[in-house]
Amino acid sequence: MIFPNIKGRETKKLELNSLKEIALDFEKDEPIIKNNEFLIVEGIEALKVWVYKTIKTTRFKYLVYSNAYGTSIKNFIGKVFTEEVKRDFKKEVVEALLINNYIESVSIIEYKLDYNKLFLSLKIETKINKTLNFEVSFNV
Repeated sequence: MIFPNIKGRETKKLELNSLKEIALDFEKDEPIIKNNEFLIVEGIEALKVWVYKTIKTTRFKYLVYSNAYGTSIKNFIGKVFTEEVKRDFKKEVVEALLINNYIESVSIIEYKLDYNKLFLSLKIETKINKTLNFEVSFNV
């Protein structure tokens, strides 16, 4: 063995309740504040916030995030949606979301990118046996 002290990856059961995020008002695109404090959501609601923020965040733009976080969907604005471009767009979204350890698979049910408005309808299978059906809509 080259590295005798390194043990194989131990798989731990993922618990969604360990996932926490600041609650987000998706309509207003701003955090929810109650009693002068950010409201914290857990579990599947926190995963919704993470999905929304991941899709909305431009990859490689912010130094605070790793290069794996976010999407490059702005690169698709103004392109004619040929079959190849559609495939690349879907791949961009799916790969961005699959970096989350809680997400097992992503299906894009419906999507539209008109001028600078994005709409996505997603079905996300989690590793904790919960399905998340989620719609995302915002200006890009």
